[in-house]
Amino acid sequence: MNQKLKEKILESLSAVLPVTGIVMLTGIILVPVKLDIMVMFLTGAVLPAIGMGFFQLGAEMSMTPLGEGVGVQIAKTRMIALIVLTGFLWVLLLQFQSLICRCWHSRCRPFPIMS
Repeated sequence: MNQKLKEKILESLSAVLPVTGIVMLTGIILVPVKLDIMVMFLTGAVLPAIGMGFFQLGAEMSMTPLGEGVGVQIAKTRMIALIVLTGFLWVLLLQFQSLICRCWHSRCRPFPIMS
């Protein structure tokens, strides 16, 4: 198995296993659960962790070179105003997106509906 993939899967498992252990202890000690349900729970805990490892590896392999390339190209321009303006626009875009998401989830309307 690829070393990077193994590292990402172990990282995902280390995030999932503590919660899995707590749920299993609860299922064994406090609320007795049948063995077949416990096996399904373990499968349902381990397989998503493996999927998260694949996702993290793919995201790292595709997004890191892209981000590095864009960063190098922006830095090569040596135009401080362009770099500051680009950063400002990203922050503005993210803040606007956050506002829209908060309004959408709280069921309020960010803009009045014209009828």
